[in-house]
Amino acid sequence: MQIIVLESENERPELIIPEDTCITAGTVLSLDPAATATDPDGDSVKIEAFGGPFVISNSPASYSPDPPVFQAPEAQLDFEWNTNCFHIRENPWQVVFKVSDLPLRNGSDTPLPALVDFKTWNITVVGPPPNITEVVPRTARSTEISWDEYECDNRIVSGFQIWRRVDSNPFEPTSCDVGMPEGTGYELIDITTNDVNNYIDDDNGMGLSPGAKYCYRIVAVFRDPQGGESYVSNEVCTTVVAEAPVITQVSVLETDPANGEINVEWLPPFDLTDPSFPPPYNYKLYRHAGFNGGAGRTLVYEGEQTSFTDTGFDTQNQPYHYQVELYDSNDNFVDTSSYASSVYLDIFSETDQLTLSWSADVPWSNQIEAYPYHRIYRNNVDPDNPDQLVLIDSVNVTTNGLNYTDTGEFNGTALVDSIEYCYVVRTAGSYGNPDIPEPLLNFSQEACSFLSDSIPPCPPIELTINNLDVGECEDFLFNQPCDFSNYFNELTWDPELEQECAEDVRLFNIYYSRTGDEGTFSLVGSTREPNFTHLDLDEFAGCYYITAVDRSGNESAPSNVVCRDNCPYYELPNVFTPNGDGFNDTFEAYSNQQNDFSKCPRFVESVEFKVFNSHGKEVYTYSSGNEKSILINWNGEGNNGQVLNPGVYYYVAKVRFRVLDPAKKEREYKGWVHLLE
Repeated sequence: MQIIVLESENERPELIIPEDTCITAGTVLSLDPAATATDPDGDSVKIEAFGGPFVISNSPASYSPDPPVFQAPEAQLDFEWNTNCFHIRENPWQVVFKVSDLPLRNGSDTPLPALVDFKTWNITVVGPPPNITEVVPRTARSTEISWDEYECDNRIVSGFQIWRRVDSNPFEPTSCDVGMPEGTGYELIDITTNDVNNYIDDDNGMGLSPGAKYCYRIVAVFRDPQGGESYVSNEVCTTVVAEAPVITQVSVLETDPANGEINVEWLPPFDLTDPSFPPPYNYKLYRHAGFNGGAGRTLVYEGEQTSFTDTGFDTQNQPYHYQVELYDSNDNFVDTSSYASSVYLDIFSETDQLTLSWSADVPWSNQIEAYPYHRIYRNNVDPDNPDQLVLIDSVNVTTNGLNYTDTGEFNGTALVDSIEYCYVVRTAGSYGNPDIPEPLLNFSQEACSFLSDSIPPCPPIELTINNLDVGECEDFLFNQPCDFSNYFNELTWDPELEQECAEDVRLFNIYYSRTGDEGTFSLVGSTREPNFTHLDLDEFAGCYYITAVDRSGNESAPSNVVCRDNCPYYELPNVFTPNGDGFNDTFEAYSNQQNDFSKCPRFVESVEFKVFNSHGKEVYTYSSGNEKSILINWNGEGNNGQVLNPGVYYYVAKVRFRVLDPAKKEREYKGWVHLLE
């Protein structure tokens, strides 16, 4: 390839194109002009256009002038595209504009080298919004949504997303808000096939919430490979009759790991008119662990009142949800309320700020236009009463979601990493039903956190294994059966770290390696205490180190490494009688000799055993490889399969042990054995 560089005083022409555009399929995109260009030198300029919209076979775009021509002092290019549903796709179509000038030398018709510029215009063709015609309540706490037949061909439409929220949010999407925009409070509840124009919502068989105003929108989804979604439909709402209790409050009054309190309130079934269930009504209130799911069902109240303060449980570490059962004056069961949970607050720590995020699974909406602000309370505001929770801010949850970041900006005081900050959030919600008072106010539990840091704590010191040394190992195993395998190691370390580290440590991680080789350690446990028992081992041998972990999750360097070895043992007898009488018929290592465990083989890995006669000739060989027994179990036969003559024989046994000490890994045993009849 050859590149020619020429000197020129010519300046590049200037090109102006439209902003990126979204357009509804079925409309005409016409710009007159779409692009303009001028030249700083006053030269004539020409605009050209390229891209997918011009080369498709189904209703391609056009531009004029076509073919492009040089124009002065300004060039213009018009654009027109009659779009349709087959142009819908997730990625935008691209139109590339090219401008070039026609520079001339002074007094000459010979052109100078031309300069060009390129710019790209993105056009997203979006599916038209479906049109919901009606939403009507049905029996059994359900609704039916109906919409017009969609105007795009089923060959390109894969189905329809069904979106739902409690209470209205009458937003109108902007030109490029494709699908359901974020932050609207709508929840995707289902996706239908492309051949339907109605949907029955019963909340997956759970039943919709009594008294709630439900609002719906739908979005068309298009098939791959083009993909894409339509604009969201219009909003249509309906209200489910309140023929069951309506929970209006689940508010944490006291945060405590054992003695927490939550106040629950509900309304009677104000739409219940069936004479089969006469008042006065009786209620049973049930508590369940978590946001939903019905786990840990506990009856906490039974009676005619419509409020109850639940006490004596852990509100610090988890949320709870409640359900009310309704009984008539004849003690006949009528119906149940929907589940409603407490508000649970999480805190995410950074080095200079704390981010709060809260959630609740409730039958009402906590993101409503009428009451958009949730309140944030925090301690360490009043210097005379640092434990008092003070209102520090409010957050508009319809625009910002259920999140808040505290940098200390509200009072101009930066957060300090040595102070624990505690927060409570008060939410505001609504059923969207004028018969239910609003706002529905609920407090979260009190959640606390420090700022995070990137500095690891000091490593723990003086790690030791205290349960045994070699002597104690032997003493411990003296009375254990030969097949004993329930070993353990007890670790302790100094709980007093250096002063600047002690307050920051939250737990210790324990790492173990069978061999102690670098890279072989793995995490086997964590504890807040300065001790740890490693259970369920098949031997004593192993090495350990521990690390300290601070409240920010930073992990210290390892402590000292400590190792403990096995205490191996192996002993062979010096007489056996292979005469088939069932007593002492084989030559084998001592094991379980009449419940005498003192001579049990311990921590033996393998045995190589050879027998020689009095002339030094090898007459028998044994190896415990291939899963053979380390006990040998020699029946007195030689390598040729013949029984050896009675007499004294000599043996050499090479035994490998499972130990860490290389000097103790292998031992050679030499001795004699008397083979008797």
